[in-house]
Amino acid sequence: MLSTSTDDLAVKYSALRDDPSQSPEVREAARIFAKAEFLLRAEDDPETASQKASEAVSLFRELQDPVGVADSLRLHICALAQQEERKEALRVGQEELAVAERSGNRLGRAAMLLSLAEVACYRCGSEKREQAFLWAEEARRVYAQLGDRKMEGHAMLAVASVCMQKGVKAHQRRDFLKATKALREALKQFRCLGSDRAAQLGEARALHGLASVYARLEDFPKALAHSREAVAIWQMLGLQRLEAVELEFLARLQLQTGQLQEGLRSAEESLELIASVARPSACHARQQGQALQVVIKANLMLKKTAEARRVAQTRLEDFRQAGDSASEAAALGALSEVQMAEGNTEEAVRSVDLAINASRDVNSARARQQSKYEANMLAEQSNFQLQAGLFSDALSTAKSSLAIFDALDDCEREQACMWGAIFMAHLGMQDAVSAQSSAKRSLDIYVRLADRMGEATAWIHVCSALTLQGELDDAMNAAMEARDMFASESLLIGEGQALDHLASLSMRRGDMAKSAMFAKRGKAVFQEADCPVQEAFMAWARKGGKKKMGDPFLKKEWYDIKAPSMFSVRNCGKTLITRTQGTKIATEELKGRILEVNLADLNNDEDQASKKIRLCVEEVQGRNCLTDFHGMELTRDKICSMIQKFQSLIEAHVDVKTTDGFTVRMFVIAFTKKRPDQVKTACYAQSAQIRKIRKKMTDIMTAEAGKVPLRELVKKLIPESIGKEIEKQTQGIFPLKNTMVRKVKILKKPKFDITKLMELHGDGGDDAGVEMLRPEGEEAGNTLAAEVAAAAAEE
Repeated sequence: MLSTSTDDLAVKYSALRDDPSQSPEVREAARIFAKAEFLLRAEDDPETASQKASEAVSLFRELQDPVGVADSLRLHICALAQQEERKEALRVGQEELAVAERSGNRLGRAAMLLSLAEVACYRCGSEKREQAFLWAEEARRVYAQLGDRKMEGHAMLAVASVCMQKGVKAHQRRDFLKATKALREALKQFRCLGSDRAAQLGEARALHGLASVYARLEDFPKALAHSREAVAIWQMLGLQRLEAVELEFLARLQLQTGQLQEGLRSAEESLELIASVARPSACHARQQGQALQVVIKANLMLKKTAEARRVAQTRLEDFRQAGDSASEAAALGALSEVQMAEGNTEEAVRSVDLAINASRDVNSARARQQSKYEANMLAEQSNFQLQAGLFSDALSTAKSSLAIFDALDDCEREQACMWGAIFMAHLGMQDAVSAQSSAKRSLDIYVRLADRMGEATAWIHVCSALTLQGELDDAMNAAMEARDMFASESLLIGEGQALDHLASLSMRRGDMAKSAMFAKRGKAVFQEADCPVQEAFMAWARKGGKKKMGDPFLKKEWYDIKAPSMFSVRNCGKTLITRTQGTKIATEELKGRILEVNLADLNNDEDQASKKIRLCVEEVQGRNCLTDFHGMELTRDKICSMIQKFQSLIEAHVDVKTTDGFTVRMFVIAFTKKRPDQVKTACYAQSAQIRKIRKKMTDIMTAEAGKVPLRELVKKLIPESIGKEIEKQTQGIFPLKNTMVRKVKILKKPKFDITKLMELHGDGGDDAGVEMLRPEGEEAGNTLAAEVAAAAAEE
């Protein structure tokens, strides 16, 4: 959708044609231009479109209309490129560029630069692609000077097309990133034009380009979002053919991301839209065949083999009755996939042969397209034979396809793919030497093309051939090379496959620990790439790890626990955590960890062993875990020792908010005791007395805790000052003993403040007394001291 597109000027020239105020010559030229663009957009008859565009060029030149001449020349060059006459298109463009430069026609120069860039972008070799990039950048600069936002946007689309083609051929991530930048700039230019129809068409093309680039970068959420936006624009503009093409692309993305039902719906909608197009053509048949293949693929992925066969056979019969050979060939190709899924390899190969024969009758004028289609179908047939285990037949078919690709220009990448198929055939025939030779041929081509992804895949093939020969060390090196290449390009699926090979090789060498390590890493990579099938395939990593377990503490780290300054012992222990691995950071995992320490250890006082303090890790600095108070509880043996018969047990609890924002829940427990001089054995309290005591308890806890910060509350909890206050104030109701705060829970914390935490862990947080020394006054001396002083003076 991005390359050699028309400038969508049919509306403009149709209006000019119907304008009675224009001269008959202008109206005739506009009519011819509109007719040519209509034929070209429909891709029905590019040869006639080229002739019409050439006539329009002549008429506009006679009228001395530079804008009409530039638009018609772009249309003429676009039609030539669509006829696969790219050399002729480049010749015309370069001649007209020279004419525009001599005459100082900046608009004509920009138009020819843009047309040359669009033509040289595809199937013209790597040198022409580099030149196309320069042409497109220069066209963008000239259009920016002219203030033509729409054509500047088209120039940015051409820049993006060149970058995408360079990225596809060499699979360099940086080229795709450049394309993303250009497409975003083009989208910005088109959106600045508002509701103009031509601008909306450009916006949709830019969105489609972004979806394609993000799919190449494996950023599928963004790719899906941009593709859906493009579908909405095509639908709004009423362009059913382009909407169908976008829906087919969206369906492929959805199937690739596991959205099978959504992908099936999109593919079926695309197929119905293409079938409803009023004027069928060769392009229409090709698109219909592609949509049908996606529908079949979706049904097969959903395990609906019978439905897939029904759809393929129904469409095939319809195409045969209509005499549509191109669509018949596409339907036969789709049917072959169904037959292969059913296990009928012979029928699948026969269907591919029929598809090749049907395609030969479509259009003999397009010899290159026919040859490439035949080579692609032979490659698919070879793939079927490989899946069926017919390795000798697959080898013969792959060599036939390779011979066709060798005769075509700019098909080096396809040649490398066929060498890969030949490698697979040799590998299946256990011919390790020939397999290694084929893999290296493929590797040489990818190195020449600077295709990092292809090169990494070829290294995987080399690894497999070396493994078959028993050269495990060299195979490990090849797999590591592939892993590094995939990782450098952020290609997660390829990296996972390389790690799978490394895991298998390590297992064959008897190193089970390393095998489990590679397998677990591969499983994590597939999980990150959102590939559940490969992730499940790597699930054996869990079993592999159990065969030879290492010391789990080798993966652990020790951290020191720092208690708050309200306790005497600051270094109160150590805690263990797994080292940082991937996205799991050790320090972040430590935060929030709850630790329980006995108060006797915190204050170095065995008399306080009846209380347990809970500390929460709030911050990690180096190897130190800075903690804060998180709760307190009496030990079970202390509570059991206080419970006796012939007395009442009274409990109460209350929620209190401290002055520094902590909400705490405090539980208090108390026991009744005998009054002074009481003779009676039992000392039970009445219900009314218990209610009054409980009310007193809650009031005192609220008063004691609600007027101080948390650190001061902790200082009251340690010596049990709250319990003593309760005993004192309830003496008039009923005497109590063993009144203690049984439990304290932190319900809610204020927003974390590192400054307050550091104050809590600072050395100057508490007020400490300092011993003051001063000389003793003379009047304070005693008699003995005076006598001693006098004796010393006499001597």
